[in-house]
Amino acid sequence: HVQQSAGRLPPSFKIPLTNQEVTEGKSVVLHCELNKPAASVEWRRGGEPLKNGDNIKTTDNGECTLAIKNLISSDSGIYTCEVVNKFGVTSYNGNITVAQTAQLAPVAQNEEQMAFIVLLSTVSSPSDYDTAPDMMEPVEISPVTPRY
Repeated sequence: HVQQSAGRLPPSFKIPLTNQEVTEGKSVVLHCELNKPAASVEWRRGGEPLKNGDNIKTTDNGECTLAIKNLISSDSGIYTCEVVNKFGVTSYNGNITVAQTAQLAPVAQNEEQMAFIVLLSTVSSPSDYDTAPDMMEPVEISPVTPRY
């Protein structure tokens, strides 16, 4: 009798979605695994259903994946895998954060620029400032009247 009622449960997840942080331009695959295949699987982003296509796959053994390629910052958000059978609905959320790529500092274009940068860094070393007076005496400044 227990065996018979076990088959009448809503779908459940063996492996739920996880939160992920990905860099812009990269790809991500959201993956969840069900204990038993569901009658239907739907992916959502921010509560809105995503269109089924090549990027969404569900296998007969209960693996559900959503692949997103060439991520941009607007792809960030809450993604949901919602599974349904005749006994109920179960869903899991995963947060995807798309981080912007780091901007690198400009690099010297040629050897001449590099030599100039090295020269500047050696000219102004901290030891040059050690001999400067700590405090200077105030100097009075009076306006100069032009002579015609």
